[in-house]
Amino acid sequence: DLRTPITSIRGYVQGLKDGVARTEESQKEYLETIESKTYMIESLLNELFEITSYDNHTIKLSKQMVNLRDFLSDCVDAFDNDVHKVGGKLSLHYIIKDAYIHVDPEKLMRVFINIIENAIKYRSQKPLEIVILANQDDDGVFINISDNGIGVSEPELPRIFERFYRSDKSRNLDINGSGIGLSICREIIASHGGKIWASGNDSHGLTLSIRLKEFDMVNDAN
Repeated sequence: DLRTPITSIRGYVQGLKDGVARTEESQKEYLETIESKTYMIESLLNELFEITSYDNHTIKLSKQMVNLRDFLSDCVDAFDNDVHKVGGKLSLHYIIKDAYIHVDPEKLMRVFINIIENAIKYRSQKPLEIVILANQDDDGVFINISDNGIGVSEPELPRIFERFYRSDKSRNLDINGSGIGLSICREIIASHGGKIWASGNDSHGLTLSIRLKEFDMVNDAN
């Protein structure tokens, strides 16, 4: 994954040195590509550092009481523009009473960033639809993030949380991805005592389900 963008950068730099990009427009295009590949390397290195930190148990959580409805509404506000840019729609269905969770909101937002970005990245030819559904039961709260993208085959579903794993469909497309993001999501959710898993859905896309403990404002506070 590091070798690919580095090779690309080397090629574009050599092209600039050799005068292949003769016009100002083509030179700008070359430089923008080099910048993009540099960001890709930086992102991959950050992900590698983060996953190493979880391995070494050096990740510190700054937990606080979070209203789940407010958090998910913030998620929709944060990502709605990105989804809209690709002609998609992002919606929230909160079908429970107010619930509170004791989490590190920054780390939990990292999970949603990865999932939403993946939904955008692996969208199909259909207009993208992402639905966030929140519910609860005796075991706590659970959140489903469903899309109508290219999906993942049934045998591959348990493997998408493995490090560096990318499904056959994603490998066959011109899509950049490290295969680390969902692994980090699993580590973050596990560090909160929760679970995350994947399943198919009626839209032939992918559903990521997250279960977290609900904070009892009366009993847990005592």
